[in-house]
Amino acid sequence: MKKFKYMIVGAIVGATLATAGSSFAATAFETLKATVRPDYKIVVDGKDAKLNNKPVTIDGSTYLPIREVATLLNKDVNFKSSTNTITLTTKNDTEIDKISINTLGTPFEIGKTTFTVNSYKYIENTKHPQYSEKFFIAVNFDVTVSDNQTNVWRGIHFLSHVNVANQKINVATEENSNLIYPNVTERIEILFPVSEKNTVTSINFKDPVSGNVSVFEIK
Repeated sequence: MKKFKYMIVGAIVGATLATAGSSFAATAFETLKATVRPDYKIVVDGKDAKLNNKPVTIDGSTYLPIREVATLLNKDVNFKSSTNTITLTTKNDTEIDKISINTLGTPFEIGKTTFTVNSYKYIENTKHPQYSEKFFIAVNFDVTVSDNQTNVWRGIHFLSHVNVANQKINVATEENSNLIYPNVTERIEILFPVSEKNTVTSINFKDPVSGNVSVFEIK
């Protein structure tokens, strides 16, 4: 049986979750030969899981992209550059608020994060062949995290899931892959794959610092 290890793919051994400029004093690095395995199928709780980054094998062990695996397992991943520490924590999906967002462009706060929703709409899947679904729900929004720590995040950390026709959809990918730093406003677009168009009833936004989630009902 093959051993599976959750490890960042793309930066070898001393992986930094795509952060630049970090200092690794007195750290030894080793370059390894890896084989990308697009033929490997990932199944989570009996359901096929689709990864943007393919599994790789190194010396007989299989490695998976930690951020994508964490999302599938309902975990949050944060990287603290000051200590080069990767932290996985269980998501806290407690609903703390319900607000109608019929009017777009109005800022709102969840914990330490300020959100502004620009749009949510259906688009055809023309650029992501790893998804078999015909459409995406594209949620476009701006975020600013008021935090004095050195954490960085990805866009997917700011959305928990969407509800479409009473169905929860929490599998998502990023249309852009910018890192989100504290106290800097960034525009994010997250795509949720769906097979057909139905009414979007709510979008669940999340503060990655506190883990608080607010359910925004669309009426």
